[in-house]
Amino acid sequence: FPARRIAELSYAYRTLGLGYANIGALLMVMGIAFDSDEGRAICAAVTALMTWGALRLGGLHRRFYQTFAAMTGVDLVLGILMLLVLQLTGNVLVAIPFLLWSLAASGFILHRAMSVDMTRAVGIALLIAIASYSISSALAT
Repeated sequence: FPARRIAELSYAYRTLGLGYANIGALLMVMGIAFDSDEGRAICAAVTALMTWGALRLGGLHRRFYQTFAAMTGVDLVLGILMLLVLQLTGNVLVAIPFLLWSLAASGFILHRAMSVDMTRAVGIALLIAIASYSISSALAT
């Protein structure tokens, strides 16, 4: 961890970042370190699968690379910002605005990629988050 306080909060609250609900449990069951190349590859694979699936359903899978890069970048930036704020405040409730921000940003990316209205795009982003949680939960058991 980059700082002792982040390490303490991570062990206390298991904060792993945004967009990967329960991916930490999957990595723990598999015996893979969160910050390893293999752990990052698994997280990228889950994101890629969910993004490709959403675009495939909409018949827009040719836009996959740009959409995947944008959604991964949003998760990375917001995850780092959330960890910094958690380190400064020590309050887990500050994660809620970051989670909402991530959902809105992912929704906007999907809105542009899929040419659907913003409400539907945020709904799809929420479904992707739920699906990633479900898949990682199923793989972890």
